[in-house]
Amino acid sequence: MCKNICTIKSENTHDTEKINLNIAATTGIVASGIGYSQFEELCSAIDVPVFTLNTYTKYQDQVLKKWEQTASSSMAAAAEKEKEIAIEEGQTKGGFPVIDVLVDGSWCARSYGSNYKALSGTAAIIGRKTGQILYIGVKNKYCLVCARAENNNISPKEHKCFKNYEGSSTSMENEIIVEGFYI
Repeated sequence: MCKNICTIKSENTHDTEKINLNIAATTGIVASGIGYSQFEELCSAIDVPVFTLNTYTKYQDQVLKKWEQTASSSMAAAAEKEKEIAIEEGQTKGGFPVIDVLVDGSWCARSYGSNYKALSGTAAIIGRKTGQILYIGVKNKYCLVCARAENNNISPKEHKCFKNYEGSSTSMENEIIVEGFYI
């Protein structure tokens, strides 16, 4: 009624730092667990044009790379903090800090005690003193692109393959935890 226009920003940005709306949208898609199709359908319902699937894939790769870098630096900082605490408390053996950890793992599907054929599993190593993640890993026994190519008796197209495990489903968690102690 007063004819004044007020702009309220939802992001704290500097004049030189502009937020890329496509990156922000892609981050939201990935973080909320929906896919490109659901995003496209939602935007269609509210008559908002969307970027193409190829554009989404490009931005998704950027978002995931940034998340991976952030996770790696966060885990390194957590490990350093656990190390400092162990040294301060005199918990060393042979000059090396001894860090107490908690480990946990899971499968992507419940077995109910009879079907131990999960195609993916994850595990984490957590510092007991800080409660922060020191390592997290994922094992996959399946890749959709590779499986489709195999079903069609062709070579898979060039892609980022997430299949990184051949062993039994019951040993996925253990292997991830052991891997975490060697990194």
